[in-house]
Amino acid sequence: LILVGAAVLLFSMAAFTVRETELALKFRFGEIVRADYKPGLHFLTPFVNNVVKFDRRILTEDYPAEQFLTSEGKILRINFFVKWRISDVSRFYTSTSGGSEEVANRRLGEIIKDGITTVIVATKLDKVKPSKLAGRKQQLAKGCRLHEGDIFWCTADVGWVTGHSYVT
Repeated sequence: LILVGAAVLLFSMAAFTVRETELALKFRFGEIVRADYKPGLHFLTPFVNNVVKFDRRILTEDYPAEQFLTSEGKILRINFFVKWRISDVSRFYTSTSGGSEEVANRRLGEIIKDGITTVIVATKLDKVKPSKLAGRKQQLAKGCRLHEGDIFWCTADVGWVTGHSYVT
């Protein structure tokens, strides 16, 4: 009976599941040894390996409004949000101090703010209107380090100017 209990305990420590909404990293003494897990039941060596899981779904971070100066010296208050997901779990883990979503959100926010600043500083207020903002797609994409197929939404609100632009 004790052997059966020990076997069940050892099995439960050696088995782990990866759901369809998760990514998993397996470590051996703190070093990443595997990152390509498909959903399902998997096994590890207890006390030698451990597994850390991350969300595979699209994550959203909403940033507070920031003030930007146009080339005319006018102040624009721009708020934005970022939808993102982890595409390379090993790289995500190593570049965010152990897989911290908070660190990733902070870094993404800075990248997007830099991109917006690059575009807004070189833009006159009349060019911020929705119909004209879409024409700056290449500059926005370069400044925000976007990749082919990324989609973003911009809003601008300055006194009489209120606009929305959906740029793909």
